[in-house]
Amino acid sequence: MAFVHPNSEREAQAIAEEYGLADVPRFSDPEGVLYRAFGLGRARVWQFLTWKSLKRYWQAWRGGHRGGRPTADVLRMPGVILLHRGEIVRAFRHRGPTDRPDYLSLAAPV
Repeated sequence: MAFVHPNSEREAQAIAEEYGLADVPRFSDPEGVLYRAFGLGRARVWQFLTWKSLKRYWQAWRGGHRGGRPTADVLRMPGVILLHRGEIVRAFRHRGPTDRPDYLSLAAPV
């Protein structure tokens, strides 16, 4: 497992430590080169203003997740890519900010 992120390494380290993932390899990609290579797109501003999106923000806020000032491209959509021998075996590419992958099915044996 490894994370590709749009932040500086210093910012990523702080987030990784907060979630107990400091030992997981990370790749800083502020220009989005890897994001584009894996076919990950960008959201439209209106996608953040849906009821489902606002509900998720409220749930996150109530759960103690307080977003700070953005330091990276907040419109960059994430994804989960499973590689095996250099080939994409499975992928989930978020189409909007409320999408949630089924991590267990993505991680099932190849």
